[in-house]
Amino acid sequence: MLRPVAAVAAVLVAAASAVAAAPDYFTEKEKDFGVTAVGPVLVHYFPIKNTSNQTVTMGTPRIQCGCVSVTLMKGQLAPGETTYLAAYMNTAKIPAQQIGTNKSVTVSVPFLTPNYEEVVLKVTTVARPDMVWSTNDGVTFGTVVKGKPATATMKVTLFNNPKWEVKEAKSSGIYVKAEVKEAKDSNRAAGQVTYEITATVDEKCPAGNWMSDLTLSTNAVGIEKMRVPVTVNVVPAISVSPEAVKFGALPMGDAKTFDVTVQGLQPFKVLEVKGGDDTIHVTPKTDGARHQHTLKVDVKAAAAGDLTREIQIVTDSKEMPTVILPVSYSVKK
Repeated sequence: MLRPVAAVAAVLVAAASAVAAAPDYFTEKEKDFGVTAVGPVLVHYFPIKNTSNQTVTMGTPRIQCGCVSVTLMKGQLAPGETTYLAAYMNTAKIPAQQIGTNKSVTVSVPFLTPNYEEVVLKVTTVARPDMVWSTNDGVTFGTVVKGKPATATMKVTLFNNPKWEVKEAKSSGIYVKAEVKEAKDSNRAAGQVTYEITATVDEKCPAGNWMSDLTLSTNAVGIEKMRVPVTVNVVPAISVSPEAVKFGALPMGDAKTFDVTVQGLQPFKVLEVKGGDDTIHVTPKTDGARHQHTLKVDVKAAAAGDLTREIQIVTDSKEMPTVILPVSYSVKK
């Protein structure tokens, strides 16, 4: 008689553990931005992962202060799916009486299904009125061509502390390095100390929109550590759309044609196309130097099995002399 009871109990425990509580979907619930100037918009992405075996539906988050806004990337998550809640803290909108204080704002995220729950997130900063950033976005690179190193700078000024020193700047990103030095327009005699931060993006940084942080170590009480955001958009000199051509399953003897767009930041020529054969043939439909070329991809289902080729598009671009286009399909017997 004990065995059936134990079996039922085990099933109930397993079912209960499969329905995770909403707080379990968050790996972090608080973000302290540290010290900043008045003006920057501080951004943080809270990851949300559905670790249960049921679909999760979220409602509209409630925010404690108008200085914070949020964007929920996706309102419904299947089991195992991940999304992000982006929290934007606009230091220019912090109430005047709270400038220079530890300002914390809560964001309540409601979970509607499978059970109603609320998870409270918190963002915190100290916006100092005696500090000025030369750019409210921190260190911004804008658009950078993949494979080329790039640098960007910003200045941080602190008033009323002629002995202020920034000891070092450390980057949280493996592709970003930073240096800091006192700026030429710094005026310690007037109590206006300015430091220049120079960040460099490594040429090996992959394509994509990236964010990282610089941490400044200083000798000032209350500003021992200061966070400065870094943003960069790395794009390839030449991109292919789609990135890969997949024809799927084809009947024996069938033939298919597909057009591919090759686009560059600067005008370029397609000099040659390599890697084709009797079953896959790629030919340019355009010539000369231009920002965009069209290539025609022809395939013939001549033999049963899976077939994959890497087509090499040779260009006259110094930044990207060769572009790879994978082409694949399978042939039914």
